[in-house]
Amino acid sequence: MQKRKLMKKIEDMEQNPWAYQHLLGHFTYDADQVYVLRRIDVHEFIPPLDPMIPHIFETMFSYYELEISKGKELIATIKKSFEEFFEQDQNVSKIFDLRYG
Repeated sequence: MQKRKLMKKIEDMEQNPWAYQHLLGHFTYDADQVYVLRRIDVHEFIPPLDPMIPHIFETMFSYYELEISKGKELIATIKKSFEEFFEQDQNVSKIFDLRYG
C-alpha cells in the first residue's frame, strides 16, 4: 500500500511539475532570472522487502502464542488454588459451626 502511494506521488510529480514550482522559492517582480519548473524525472528504485520478513513474523507469533498459553496455565493454576483454599475454608468453618437449639 505504501509503495502504491509512493508510485502515485511520483506519477503526479512527473505529470504535473508546475504544481511543485513553489519548491524553487518565490521570485520578486524585478528579478533578472526566474526559474520555471517544466519537467520532473524521478529515478526511483524501490528495493523489494526482505524475504526473511515472513519467517520473522511466524517466529514472533509462535513466541506470543507460547507466552499466552503460559499465561492461561498460570491463571488456571491460580484459580484452582483459590478454589482449593475456599473449599478448605468451608471445611474448617463446618467444624466450628455452632448450633443453637
